[in-house]
Amino acid sequence: MDEWFNWQLFPGASRDYSASNRTMYEARIRSIVPASILTQMGSICGSGNNQPCTYTNVTPTNFQPNSFHRRVFPVRLNWLRGHGKNQLDFNLLRRFPITEKQTLEFRLDLINAFNHVLWDNPNTDINSSNFGRVTTQWNTPRWIQFQLRYKF
Repeated sequence: MDEWFNWQLFPGASRDYSASNRTMYEARIRSIVPASILTQMGSICGSGNNQPCTYTNVTPTNFQPNSFHRRVFPVRLNWLRGHGKNQLDFNLLRRFPITEKQTLEFRLDLINAFNHVLWDNPNTDINSSNFGRVTTQWNTPRWIQFQLRYKF
């Protein structure tokens, strides 16, 4: 009779969306930043072309235009801002034996189990009236999924 009470809980299905999206390659930065800012700059990261640029090794002086250039704002650089995302998912599983070779399996999946809101990054479009505001939610509301499987 013990086999009817052995529910399995898998709380280890946690998702940690950390700041790994902050790693950018110099070639990608050069495709985002306007050419007027990139003239006579040399290497952006100080590590050569097409090398990983993280928020720790970007050379800030390379983004300062010379005194004779007019100041131009870069286009959106939303990959520079933002916190890590952390969402907790649960999975509950129970197998019910029917015969020696047949089982009935019940599974419950809770995506965003605590229905915790994770806000998206602030709006970084300088031309937008919502500049600097957080207006969207990054994750989805709680999803509950039931599954019943007959194995034979």
